[in-house]
Amino acid sequence: MPPARPVGAVRTARRSRKPGSARPIVFAVAALVVLGGVGVGVISSLGDELAPEDPQAAPEPSAEPVDPTQSAEETANAFVEALRSADADALAEMLGGAAAPDPALFTDDVLAKMLERHPMTRESIAAVGIADAAGGQVVDISYLLGDAEISYTIDVDTTAPDPTGAIDIDLPSLTFDGGYGDLDVSVNGVAVTTGSGDMYPVLPGVYDLATSADHLRLEGEPIVATSGFAYAYTHEHDPLLTGEGLAEFRSRVRASAEECLASTALDASCGLSVTGGLQGGSSLVDGTIERTIDDDSWAAIDALEPTPSAGDPLVMRDGFFSAEVVFIGDWTGPSGSGRDQIYGGPSLVGPSVDFGDPDLPVTWGY
Repeated sequence: MPPARPVGAVRTARRSRKPGSARPIVFAVAALVVLGGVGVGVISSLGDELAPEDPQAAPEPSAEPVDPTQSAEETANAFVEALRSADADALAEMLGGAAAPDPALFTDDVLAKMLERHPMTRESIAAVGIADAAGGQVVDISYLLGDAEISYTIDVDTTAPDPTGAIDIDLPSLTFDGGYGDLDVSVNGVAVTTGSGDMYPVLPGVYDLATSADHLRLEGEPIVATSGFAYAYTHEHDPLLTGEGLAEFRSRVRASAEECLASTALDASCGLSVTGGLQGGSSLVDGTIERTIDDDSWAAIDALEPTPSAGDPLVMRDGFFSAEVVFIGDWTGPSGSGRDQIYGGPSLVGPSVDFGDPDLPVTWGY
């Protein structure tokens, strides 16, 4: 038999094991309590930050800076496109107050006729240098209108929110010298006054002169206006007769010459009057005068080449024409009477026709 254990030893041993096994349980419970409190605090804090009652505003994207060069070229391109479309209203909106073309020559019709006769090609738009402190950017513009090269600069306000009033330009002025007198003159189909010093600010372009006068046309090249003064000189755009007008001139002159030469009076109406007195005391008999010119002179009348007179472009004259006239008439005097050739009489010269008069009257002489 094994020896018996003391009762006190057994109890002491059991008590010594209970505290050792109980501490881990107490510590674990405490840890859970602590962690639970921290978790509640973290969740509460996160909940406060993410509460829908206090949302965070989304940051606005920053605007990209506008390139003045690009802005100016876009405005210039819009200007050229409006011109290509013959849109006078759109062009007017883009121009600043200082740039004001004459209203008569700044219409859709005027621009359309220009582009119809002189189509736009080979456009070029390029900013020059950099914008100044006020945002003004110079832009070079060039294009062809037909065969005419148009080149000029504009100043674009790059600070403007849109092209309205953003363009400044030195407009050319279509200028007349007053040499057309009462002749009706039109520019690209619009009637204008042409007195000395009459000026019309216009867009850079090509402008055709014409006249509505019957039997007449204006000679010369179209006026290319790009800057400064574009002069419509009369001597560069002479009024000339149309083919129908030239035929009318020659016909009227021939009829006048025939009527004049047929007169037997001393006082003829075409500059062929003769005096009645002759040397030696004799005198011509009125009503007996015969006037004739040769066949070459008649052929010259049928080939007349008139030009505008210096004082009035509506009066067409051939100042080079001269035909010798043979005079024959009856005379009477102290020594008797007879019929003979008369020498020293005037020539038939300088016929002119006034195309400003509906009756187209003919006059003779220089």
